[in-house]
Amino acid sequence: MPGDRLAPGIRLVHGASAGRLRRLPGVRWVERNRRFRPSSIATPTDPFFGRQWALRSARVRGAWRSTIGGDVPVAVLDSGVDFSNPDLAPNLWTNRAELPGNGVDDDGNGFIDDVHGADTVGWDGDPADGLGHGTAVASVIGARGDNGFGISGVAWSVRLMPVKVVHDQGWATTATMVAGLRYALSNGARIVNISLNGPDSSQALDEAIGQAEQQGVLVIASAGNDAANRDRVPSYPASVRSRAVITVASATRAGWRQARRTGAAASTSPLRARTCSPASWAGAAPRAPAHPSPRPT
Repeated sequence: MPGDRLAPGIRLVHGASAGRLRRLPGVRWVERNRRFRPSSIATPTDPFFGRQWALRSARVRGAWRSTIGGDVPVAVLDSGVDFSNPDLAPNLWTNRAELPGNGVDDDGNGFIDDVHGADTVGWDGDPADGLGHGTAVASVIGARGDNGFGISGVAWSVRLMPVKVVHDQGWATTATMVAGLRYALSNGARIVNISLNGPDSSQALDEAIGQAEQQGVLVIASAGNDAANRDRVPSYPASVRSRAVITVASATRAGWRQARRTGAAASTSPLRARTCSPASWAGAAPRAPAHPSPRPT
């Protein structure tokens, strides 16, 4: 029998017709050498992936062929995270220097039992989400993909480090944000997401972001929900002048940009990114409803 032996009784034959092969003595069956694609990457099993038009618009499926996030620690400075959510629980960052549940600040960083993040509002180790916004943001970033539940995050296997800086009433302060950013930087975050906006600049926040720049950490800042030109109407931390800051606007499904241009320092900082991403549908992963970006005071 001609061809390459694949397994006992099975050969791969090139350049012969199926009819000719079937007429050969001893041949039981003939079929094409068909192509298969990695279905999980092309179309994850998450039931609401079909509604996530934003992922298709951003062409993230092409990126998934190269990476689904690795184990990169991503700090989410927001209202906390719902730890019981099965789309988020497998991707939570763990503080290896802290022993869970012993009521002791094992690593001496000022937060007791901060096993999976910290709360700079109540100054404890429990960043449980009392608002819903942080859970929604974390889901867009890193909801577990291809697990047959909820939605797909952009990065399926990142390590989400929730840092609660937003009060349950829906506002953060300079103090909670700066403390939260310092916590993230001291615990190895490589990317920090801040989907918060306020009209006033802060020297304390500038210096904390300056530390992120020195450590080579990216700070992803929301351009806000006011459809304003950030070059003309600053909003912080989106308008902080730093090479570390990437300010991200959003677009509707029709492609209309909520913020037509982003980044007050775009013309002077060569590593500053102007970028617009589709607004992501995150309704499946959060158990609480999503809210507009809280405005820190």
